[in-house]
Amino acid sequence: QSTWGGKTATRWILTIIIGITTAAVAKGLIYSVTFLSLIRKTQLNKMFADDMSVVSIFLVLVAWNLTLAGVACLLVLFISPQAAGSGIPEVKAYLNGVHIPYFLSLNCFIVTAIGAILSVSSGLVVGLEGPFVHLGASIGSSVTRATKNFRFTFFGHETLKRFSFSPLLPFRNDTDRRDFISIGVAAGFAAAFGAPIGGVLYSLEE
Repeated sequence: QSTWGGKTATRWILTIIIGITTAAVAKGLIYSVTFLSLIRKTQLNKMFADDMSVVSIFLVLVAWNLTLAGVACLLVLFISPQAAGSGIPEVKAYLNGVHIPYFLSLNCFIVTAIGAILSVSSGLVVGLEGPFVHLGASIGSSVTRATKNFRFTFFGHETLKRFSFSPLLPFRNDTDRRDFISIGVAAGFAAAFGAPIGGVLYSLEE
């Protein structure tokens, strides 16, 4: 095959899509954290301007932070326990052959994104770097899922429908999945630290 023909061209296109999507998700998380932090800062400044007592201001701040952190914890506990932690050790284990069920699922992706926003905004001693890598890996894995099963129930009768996207079918294998996950990891690392070359080297190391 030529460099720009068939599966090779599709691979290049998917690589670019993974990079752009990961960067967009990372930017969205940063903007969300900034927005929530701005709300907290604005409210505290308003309370100081109204000469409220220090104790009242402290209690409001504690309640705000506990609410955000509590919601993040509940999402992980009841929706996707695989989203606990930074995600980097799990990504490294996955790339080294350890299968972790649902770690790269859509539920885990959503909970990781929302949980990271809420945790960082709550003032916990955590950062977005690990979740960026995890989310990048999930985005990379998603392009190898060429088929999706949907279950429909009508009047008690369950029907299974399978939808497939033919251009992605050649990548529905473990080798390509590991390659695209590595690409997503590199994109997430680059988005976290602003170091694209470092992201590639990190991915190659793993």
